[in-house]
Amino acid sequence: MTQFRTLGDLVAWLRDAPIHTQLDAATVADFLDDLVVEELGGGPELTVDPAGEGSWAERLWTAPAERRLGTREVLEALGKGKSWLYSRMSEERGRDRLPHAKMNGELVFTAGEVRAWIRDQEETIAGGRMESTPGERRLHVS
Repeated sequence: MTQFRTLGDLVAWLRDAPIHTQLDAATVADFLDDLVVEELGGGPELTVDPAGEGSWAERLWTAPAERRLGTREVLEALGKGKSWLYSRMSEERGRDRLPHAKMNGELVFTAGEVRAWIRDQEETIAGGRMESTPGERRLHVS
């Protein structure tokens, strides 16, 4: 599958393949998973959840704490690749381990736990004044 550099390359190859060509589903899934990570900012069809708007880099901070996320959403939210993510889930990380679970063999995360983990990992070097949005300002008017 390494001959395909883009999703378009794969689709073109599939269109030209003999009718009884068989591909290993796990191999195709791995290729597509890697491709989605590489193209995350480039195609809304890969990154936008029908239930919301914007990328997970933005939506992670407004999603309900109990909202379950898959690997793809977490990778998009953090702007990182699979190897970085898996290294943060390693038992060797101890207390710094990214919270996760498995459901039917698939990794799942919750938005609230991911947000808390990010905040725990941050080290403020130089803080500054934070500006609020007009909507946030309306909520705090007495």
